[in-house]
Amino acid sequence: MIFTAEPMPVQRLYDIGVVNKTVERENLLAEAESVAEKICLSGPLAVEAMKKLLEFGYNTDYKKLMNISGNIIVPVVNSDDTTEALASFVEKRLPS
Repeated sequence: MIFTAEPMPVQRLYDIGVVNKTVERENLLAEAESVAEKICLSGPLAVEAMKKLLEFGYNTDYKKLMNISGNIIVPVVNSDDTTEALASFVEKRLPS
């Protein structure tokens, strides 16, 4: 698809994991909002870290990405957000 610019059927894209869900056009906005709500419920530091990894990882070789990953992920793992996330999971409640 990248080299030929020919479209692929959505079922094929789903089968190979490029697409994780399909929705009818009239349900698209509601589904996008649902996904956005899930992202907003996630820890902000974790979301920010994933955005940074995507940004840096796009044009970075594996070794550099692994070095960058440690610098981005370790502060998140050692944060109050992670402590609260683990506590809320164990206590079967939403994070506060």
